[in-house]
Amino acid sequence: MGVRFASEFSNTIANLLPSSATNTAIYITPPLTLAADNAQVYIAWFTCIVTGTGTTSLVFQIYRFATISGLKIGAQSWAQTVVAGNTYLVSGSYIDQPGAADLYYTLAVIQNGVSAAGTLSDGCLLAFVL
Repeated sequence: MGVRFASEFSNTIANLLPSSATNTAIYITPPLTLAADNAQVYIAWFTCIVTGTGTTSLVFQIYRFATISGLKIGAQSWAQTVVAGNTYLVSGSYIDQPGAADLYYTLAVIQNGVSAAGTLSDGCLLAFVL
């Protein structure tokens, strides 16, 4: 007998990147139903981004909610030094233990130093119950 574990996934870009260093939600999962309140959730993400003019770094963060007003997942944001106008493939993963069901997850990015908007060409966010 097989077992199917709950998961949610999105590859729909939630918001276009602005021409300012604004924390921007880029991928949002549908609500994830947990099998038990103490279940752990594996979160994996990927994005292909062309950095905007002036961009010096990209800062990524995962939130437990359908917006960036939710609880930040992880002790710190994840920063990547970049050169403006280049294409970057960036990915990461994290484990969360939310203790509640029907949660959304949001991946957000800040383009530090940007003066003209970058673009997202591909990406996804996956939340998988362990």
